[in-house]
Amino acid sequence: MMISLVLTKELPKIELLDSQVKFVSKPERIREGLKQENCSGYNIICNGRIVGFFLLRNYAENEYFLWDMMIDKKYQGKGVGKAAQSELMQILHSREATVLTTTYVYGNDLSRHLFESAGFREHSVVNENGIHEVNMIYHFNQVPLK
Repeated sequence: MMISLVLTKELPKIELLDSQVKFVSKPERIREGLKQENCSGYNIICNGRIVGFFLLRNYAENEYFLWDMMIDKKYQGKGVGKAAQSELMQILHSREATVLTTTYVYGNDLSRHLFESAGFREHSVVNENGIHEVNMIYHFNQVPLK
């Protein structure tokens, strides 16, 4: 399986399982993010097809936040997300990133397992005002790249 990431300023059409839609930002919010100078969108390409999408925000020098990650439902469970995440980590490593943070919503065990398998660790929990998320952090200088 050949995975590559291609910068984009547009949100591709990605179909998620109905149960996953609540775990990602609304399309209009992602489109707004793509207009921000400190945000980068990446199409996840597998064998010439767009099969997923990352939205990344650079929030401080060498520090990034993985805002959204989506894999089309037809390509889930095939290692695409893990391979794409590894590719993203390599890109950030080459940019001398020191930290990558992300969150997952309570109940999204698929994301939790994916992030933990890449070396992310739980950093803190947000449980207020209707927000129920776990903050995850990856330190590039402390965890060997896989």
